[in-house]
Amino acid sequence: MLKLLTQDEVKARIKRLGELVEREYALKERLIGLKLSGPRDHVLEARKEHDAILAEIDRLRLEEQLPVMAELSDFNKAAELFLGVNAHLKRKLQ
Repeated sequence: MLKLLTQDEVKARIKRLGELVEREYALKERLIGLKLSGPRDHVLEARKEHDAILAEIDRLRLEEQLPVMAELSDFNKAAELFLGVNAHLKRKLQ
């Protein structure tokens, strides 16, 4: 459902999205820092951590980032529709 948001609601959604993206970058930094060589036990633990980090990145994107993006996209569509209807009505009334 398309929904118009207040300016404060839009700012809050954008702020939340920024925080989520920062979390994703932090997870990616952890991936970069993983050492996947050395003793077998160390490598196995590092691979488990690698897989867990990738799973968290996927979860973060699908369950947290995408819903916020969808809500902002719906707001944008609703605003465009609202502005288009307003412009059409103004032309009719002139």
